[in-house]
Amino acid sequence: MLVIVYAVGIFTLFPAIKQDIKYSFNIPDKKTEKLNVLWKLSQNPYLFWLASSKFTYLGTPYYLQLTTGKKYLPRIKEDIKNKKMTQEEIKESEILKQRLLITSKKLEKLHKIWLSEYYLGMAYLFNGNIKQAKSHARAGIEMNPNSNALWTLLHFCNIKLASKKTGKPVVYFLPSKKEVELLRKSFEEQIKRFK
Repeated sequence: MLVIVYAVGIFTLFPAIKQDIKYSFNIPDKKTEKLNVLWKLSQNPYLFWLASSKFTYLGTPYYLQLTTGKKYLPRIKEDIKNKKMTQEEIKESEILKQRLLITSKKLEKLHKIWLSEYYLGMAYLFNGNIKQAKSHARAGIEMNPNSNALWTLLHFCNIKLASKKTGKPVVYFLPSKKEVELLRKSFEEQIKRFK
C-alpha cells in the first residue's frame, strides 16, 4: 500500500518538480536577475533549502556591495566609502534586505548551524536590528568560535551600538590601516622576544 501511495505521489509531483528544475537551470548571469530567480525558487517547498541557501550566499555580499561599495563589513577606516546610491539601487537594496531576512529566518529554523546564525545576524544588521544581529553572532560563535566572519559581525555590531550611543560615526571606532600595521609589527616584535 505504501508503494502505491509513493508512486502516486511521484507521478503527481513529478511535473511540478521537473518544471522547477528546468527553470532553475535557466538562471541568468546578471546578479539582480539571478537573485530574483533564486528568490522565486526559494518559495517552492521542493527547492526551498537549496535555493534559499544560494540566495543568502549570493545576496548578502551583493547587498553590502550595493550599499557600501564593498562585499564585506568594514574592518578598518579605509573600508568605509561614501557610496552614493542611485534610486534603482536604493529600491533594489530595500527589497533585497527584506528578502534576506525572510529567507535567513526560515533557514535558521531549518538548520541550527553557525552559518545560518551568521546569515540571520547579517540580515538583522541590514534591517537595523543591531541587538538581534549581535545575539545571532554570539550564538554562531558558541557553535564555531574559529569563524572570522562571526567575530567580524559581532565586532561591527558593537561598533554600531557604540556609534549609536555616542553619536560618533562608525569610522571613528575603526583603526586605520597604518594603526593595524603598527600593531602587527609590535606583536611580531614581542613574539621574537619570547623566542
